[in-house]
Amino acid sequence: DRLHHIARDRNATLFMVIHAAMAIVLARLSNSDDICIGTQISGRGEEALDDLVGMFGNTLALRTEVARDDSFTTLLDRVRAADLGAFSNADLPFDRVVELLRPNRSLAFSPLFQVLLMLQNFAPPTLALADLAIEPIEPDVVAAKLDLSVVVAEHIQAGDTRGGASGTVTYATDLFDRGTIERFAARLRAVLEEVALNETVTVGDLRIVLESEEFLIDSINGAVSQNDSSTLVGLFTEQVDRTPDAIALVSDDDELTYAQLDTRTNALAQHLITAGVGPDTLVGLAIRRSIDLITAIYAVLKAGGAYIPIDPDHPTDRTHYVITTSNPVLILTADDDTDTALPTDVARLRIDTLDLDKRAPRPTPPLHPDNAAYVIFTSGSTGRPKGVVV
Repeated sequence: DRLHHIARDRNATLFMVIHAAMAIVLARLSNSDDICIGTQISGRGEEALDDLVGMFGNTLALRTEVARDDSFTTLLDRVRAADLGAFSNADLPFDRVVELLRPNRSLAFSPLFQVLLMLQNFAPPTLALADLAIEPIEPDVVAAKLDLSVVVAEHIQAGDTRGGASGTVTYATDLFDRGTIERFAARLRAVLEEVALNETVTVGDLRIVLESEEFLIDSINGAVSQNDSSTLVGLFTEQVDRTPDAIALVSDDDELTYAQLDTRTNALAQHLITAGVGPDTLVGLAIRRSIDLITAIYAVLKAGGAYIPIDPDHPTDRTHYVITTSNPVLILTADDDTDTALPTDVARLRIDTLDLDKRAPRPTPPLHPDNAAYVIFTSGSTGRPKGVVV
C-alpha cells in the first residue's frame, strides 16, 4: 500500500516505482549510471482488438539515468517520463527499433538490454468445474530468454483489493548461480522497503549491502595486517616453506600438499616462461574448477603474467570476443572439449599432457605489487563484456 501511495503522489504507477528501484540496484552492482531495462506489453491498446485471438505483444526498451545525488522521487519522475515516452510509442515494433539503432549484435546476448521487468496486476484466471479441484502447475524448468527476467505479480483478491505482491526471477544459469540471484532479489526488496519508509531518500544513501554481508565490511575495516611479502607469489612461497606437508588443495578424491602444489606450479611456470610469458603478459585459463585451475593460476603468477578466467561453458561468441579483445600470449586448457571450442589462431597448451611432478627451479621474474594479477571480464553496460585489470 505504501508503494502505491508513493506512485499516486508522483502520478506514476507501481511498475514505475519497481522499475526505479531495480535501476538503482543494477546501477550500484554494475557501477554504471546508464541502465536499460526491457519490458513487454500486451499490444491491445485498441478496443477493436479486445475480442480478437492472437499475439499482439511488443517489447520496449526503457532507458534510465541513475544519479547518486538525486532523491528517489526525482529518479521516479525521470523514470515516469521515460516510461510514458516508451509506452506512447508502443506500436513501433522492437525489431524495427533494433534495426534503426544498429547495436552490436551477437548470439550471446539480446540487443539493447539483457534484463527484463514485468508487472502482472490482474486477478489470475480461474476455471471451475463441478466436482473437480483445479490448480495451476508451474513447469519445473523454464528456459531463460535473457540474462535476467523479473516478474512481479500483485495478489488481486475479491473486490479488486490488493493483498501484497510476490516476484519470480528467471536467469541464465551459464552466467549466474542461485546464490547470486537470491542476493539480487534481496537487494531489490531492501531498496523497496527503504523507499517505502522514506521516498525522498537520496539514491546514493540507499543500502544494498545485506546483513549477511556486513561482517565483510567489518573485517576489511579491522586492524591492518602487516606482512613483509608484497605479492601473491611471495605469500604462497612463505606458506610452502612454513607448512610443506600441509594439505593445500582438495577436489573430489584428489588432494595436494603445499610442497606438491609448489612443485607443479614451478614446472608449469617454466613452460610458460619458455612460451614468452613475463610481467604483465596475459594468459587465458580455459579450465573448469579443479586442482588444475589453481595450479594454472599460481603458475601464471610465478611466471610474472596475469591470467584471464575463461569459462569453457560460456557461449562460444562470448568466449571468442573475450579472447580477441584481450589477445593472450597463449591459453591453458585441460581437456579435448575445451580445446576444440577455442579459436584456432591462438596458441594453446594442454597442462594435463605435461609432467608437472618433475622438480623445476622456482622462477624468479621481476615481480612487483603494481604488476597485473588477472583480468576479469564483466557484462558491460553496452552488452559487450569489458575487461577489468586487477
